Amino acid sequence: MESIHTAQLLARIGVNMSEWKERDRPQRLERRYTFVDYEALRHFLDRASLISEALGYYPDMAFGRDYLNITIAPEDGQVLSEMHRQLSADLEALGGYES
Repeated sequence: MESIHTAQLLARIGVNMSEWKERDRPQRLERRYTFVDYEALRHFLDRASLISEALGYYPDMAFGRDYLNITIAPEDGQVLSEMHRQLSADLEALGGYES
């Protein structure tokens, strides 16, 4: 069976990963989400916590009334793995955000 990268699979089902930025030094994935209101943000955070619990990985999150900044980074000295990319894809698939 042909191996497929997470981003390719998501593109096939209509999930756009272009908002995630991959950075170097230190290596990480970053994304800013905006929401219509705090209630929508809170709902997203609640669902994101379930994903984090299942993976045993907790990304850095900073938020305000209607926005959320997420940084997914490996442990010191490590590189981004498929788990980190899968987490970003799972968060993207949650929906409920404006951008």
